[in-house]
Amino acid sequence: MNFRSGLLTTLNGSTRCSFGLGFNYLIKKNIRLGLGYQFTGFRDHDLDAQRYYGQGVRIGLQWKFDEALFQFFDFLTTEF
Repeated sequence: MNFRSGLLTTLNGSTRCSFGLGFNYLIKKNIRLGLGYQFTGFRDHDLDAQRYYGQGVRIGLQWKFDEALFQFFDFLTTEF
């Protein structure tokens, strides 16, 4: 379970907030699926073009890249 929040402020005193909840499930080692909902949010085309802080449903798939993923290249460093 995760909590998402964001705050955007400007010098002229304008403030926008976001808050959401989500759940993640580890499908396989290094692969995670997430589902969440942003209860309050904001849109800013310049600072948040991907809408990470926009109101609504969020579905995500994360794949962690680490050195174990590239072990098949080990044969290139082996001396013959």
